[in-house]
Amino acid sequence: MKCRDGYETSLATCFPNLLAQDTIKSGEANDYYNCASWAGGITNAWFSPPDWEVEGASLNNPWHALFSNQMFDNFFGNNPLRYYGAVTYINTAYSNESKIDLYYIDDEWEHASVKQNIDNIMHGYSWESKLGDSIRIFHNRAGLTGDFYGTQGRYYRPMSRGDEGLSLEESLKRGLTIYVIPELSTGEIEFLNNKLSDLIRNGKLRVFEELYKEWLDSIKSNEELRYKFNTTHFTRMDSFRKLISFVKESDPEGYLAMGKYNERRDVYSQLLFDYCVLVDHKDNCDLASTIREKNNQRSAESLLNGEAYIAPSEVSNTMELIKTLIDNCIRKEDV
Repeated sequence: MKCRDGYETSLATCFPNLLAQDTIKSGEANDYYNCASWAGGITNAWFSPPDWEVEGASLNNPWHALFSNQMFDNFFGNNPLRYYGAVTYINTAYSNESKIDLYYIDDEWEHASVKQNIDNIMHGYSWESKLGDSIRIFHNRAGLTGDFYGTQGRYYRPMSRGDEGLSLEESLKRGLTIYVIPELSTGEIEFLNNKLSDLIRNGKLRVFEELYKEWLDSIKSNEELRYKFNTTHFTRMDSFRKLISFVKESDPEGYLAMGKYNERRDVYSQLLFDYCVLVDHKDNCDLASTIREKNNQRSAESLLNGEAYIAPSEVSNTMELIKTLIDNCIRKEDV
């Protein structure tokens, strides 16, 4: 099946080095995961280094590090383990050994591609890529190089040669991996809804929803922007700055961001949450770091104890942080 459904024009525009006759659509568009996640076998989360000029972003990410290269090394190197059966990769200087290619432009990472037959997944005849929140494609190795993604600049190979690992789907199916996602209690939901009701009465929730939609539409309506995985392309947009400015002025506690994340739990609500609740809030950053480290330790202990592996999850960390922040607010109001 060649790439159809209206993608031929935008693919050819962004990636003139693609061999049209060998470019095959391998997966549908969705915003559950991106190219780096797919390269690491993950299909339920978006993995991207944050804007390093913004202190506090990505602290809920289990593989958080101070620098992009280290964050990629943590993720692909299973520090912590992505899921039980995930292949452990190490950085290599030799492109001919690579199973994962990272692309960059001007010191910013733009894309990740994965080579055939790894994670017990058939990645096509040569290389495969998830294009941002758009489709997945099989493609020739040089096909995505150029002005849009730049060129390959970092390579990863399996630590154990011949290690093909398991897919996340198979690991979950066998009960080898589980996810533990905290949910808001009845009391926490009631508290959050009361705060949002106050914002409804003064018209701020309506303006927030309009600004959020404007930002999201500006991403979704731009096919080229949808091919991007690096979230800095989303957070440096004027529509995002406008949204964040409004939330910080109108809702300094971040209830709008908490409510939106609890509703959607995707990359866009994660960015909103990080910039409204973590950035410029040192106490919240410290709490997020504590939760991340505690949950990573829990994952390690589940592995050592021979139990089903509790996979690290940005969603789990963020939901636990939201619960903790709401509980703290409830206690303050009860005093």
